[in-house]
Amino acid sequence: MATIRILGLGEITTTVALEGVLDHRHPQGGRRVSWAYKRLPSFPSLAEASAYQELFRLYQQALEQAGIRLPFQRPRLVRSQGKIWVYICQERLPSGSIAARIIGKASTEECRKLFGQVLQELLKVFLWNQAHPELLLGFDGQIPNWVVMAEGPLLYLDTSTPLARRESKELLNTELFLKAIPVLVRPIVRATMLREVLDRYYNSRLVILDLIASFYTFRRPDAVPALIEDANLFLAERMAEFNLDPFTQKEIHSYHRGDLLLWKFLRAMKRMDRFISEELLGRPYEQRIPKDRKLEAAIRGSR
Repeated sequence: MATIRILGLGEITTTVALEGVLDHRHPQGGRRVSWAYKRLPSFPSLAEASAYQELFRLYQQALEQAGIRLPFQRPRLVRSQGKIWVYICQERLPSGSIAARIIGKASTEECRKLFGQVLQELLKVFLWNQAHPELLLGFDGQIPNWVVMAEGPLLYLDTSTPLARRESKELLNTELFLKAIPVLVRPIVRATMLREVLDRYYNSRLVILDLIASFYTFRRPDAVPALIEDANLFLAERMAEFNLDPFTQKEIHSYHRGDLLLWKFLRAMKRMDRFISEELLGRPYEQRIPKDRKLEAAIRGSR
């Protein structure tokens, strides 16, 4: 008998695995594997779900053409509870290979080495965007989105929010992105913040800044000064043509605290949102809400 295990709770998605006596075979080679299933928010129509799946495949193909290595993934459409859902089916990888877990026990030098590997991967996306202005790729390079393999380059996991712009027009229906925002503040975010939030995934410097700041979130603030030094050297030696300003620790610190405090506020609003939906309106709440322990730890670590 199979059981469901929750692997992770994101701001938009919930990732689960089926555990038990299962015989899952990899479609590329037939070896026995287990799968992780990342559930997206519900879609209002079959047409929108299908459009998302098409964009997901386009995003995957473009990343692979840019040189980013991806695990086997495929979207699956599911009808349940009178709603339309899309699950991203992905080969389940060993938890010990996730970069965010590796840095927890790594030395500063090992963190620097892994950080350098991620920078090499990010450069592939930056060069793609430079060469393909007609199809820009948004990218979240934070440390939990990477997997360290025994051989070859890192694997990139976070393709479920396929950010891409064709001729400056966002291809993803941003209402999906907004599902991470509580209903009570969604109109304000849509009107005043959404474009700015999305823009940072297309900005090379902010993508690197976000990567550095994620070491605060995953409890390695001690490594940040060395990573800033390495990032600035990378900008000078490998990205000189981009003409980007160097990073400072004050900038990273300020960015990280502001980001965390914003998400803490949004989590509080989401809890109120869930209370109104479930207790007052009697409607099921689609999203699970992550606990704030990691947020609190990260805020304390960045002081």
